Amino acid sequence: MTDLAHTPTTATPFDAIRRVDPDGTEWWSARDLMPLLGYTKWERFEDAIDRAQASASATGHDTDQAFSRLREKGAGRPSFDYRLTRYAAYLTAMNGDPRKPEIAAAQSYFAVRTRQAEVRDELDELEVARRYVRAIEDKRAAVARAEAAETKLAIAAPKAEYVDGFVTPDEDSSILRVFAAQLGVGEKALRAWLVDRKVIYRRAVGQRWSNSQHRLVTEYQWLVYADYQSWFRPVDQPNAPRLHNGQMATTLYVLPVGKVAIRRLLMKHPIDGEAAA
Repeated sequence: MTDLAHTPTTATPFDAIRRVDPDGTEWWSARDLMPLLGYTKWERFEDAIDRAQASASATGHDTDQAFSRLREKGAGRPSFDYRLTRYAAYLTAMNGDPRKPEIAAAQSYFAVRTRQAEVRDELDELEVARRYVRAIEDKRAAVARAEAAETKLAIAAPKAEYVDGFVTPDEDSSILRVFAAQLGVGEKALRAWLVDRKVIYRRAVGQRWSNSQHRLVTEYQWLVYADYQSWFRPVDQPNAPRLHNGQMATTLYVLPVGKVAIRRLLMKHPIDGEAAA
């Protein structure tokens, strides 16, 4: 390394160990950088360098140029070092142990150096580094969102277990009139809305004589489309007049799962002129 200029400054410890070639190329020795990042064992620090190299490789960067491995001869066994470009040193700091306060100081230093490079339009390798840092931040945010979702699921799990274990669908089901009242909408409006959404439909099953109206009236049976069978349960009505063919009339009951689904659907597609609770 006799042909290399070592230009220490007193601005920061990272500037103090910065090296500059005769052509103006700056770089850092990994051995010099190691104690400033809070590492005492080379093996542990080399793990951070390996992670940094993997990150650089994933972004298509030339790792051989950014992380040049040097072999130093001494009195004992030869030791190895790395010649780290500013980009490589930045990635090494980003891949260091986040519990070390020295890592935060290094990240701050290289972030400032990045800004200085932007001012000088030296964006080639640092732009890649900045994109990588943004990717790390995005990944951390995604992990935080996933952890928050897991927490919500953990909170909701006992409630789900209670419903599964103690709420009987038959006991918690309601006829459409009662469910409409629970929602705060009219029964006719809710029934028409379910018809429009292709959830339920009615089918004529014949005619019967109505003593109250003194005429034949059409008999209808309310049915559920196949995709929504799990939302409803047809219940026989033994006290209602029999159909013309002698069959027992049925009434649709809304099951708990149907109530939840319909409420959600109403939030996206409210009933015109009605307010869903």
